[in-house]
Amino acid sequence: MTSSIRIAFIGAGRMANHHAGFLQQEPDVAIVAAADIDRARAEAFAAKWGGTPYPDHRAML
Repeated sequence: MTSSIRIAFIGAGRMANHHAGFLQQEPDVAIVAAADIDRARAEAFAAKWGGTPYPDHRAML
């Protein structure tokens, strides 16, 4: 049984996208969520990398 590391991002901007690009290449990593006060940015991140978009970190946690 393989366990995966579940990653959630607080902030879905340039750095989150940069890190997500590398993390997605790892077979044991799953991107599960992204929170950003800019709802469109969170939704775009989730559409590109997967996971659920949230309007802020409190809602995500």
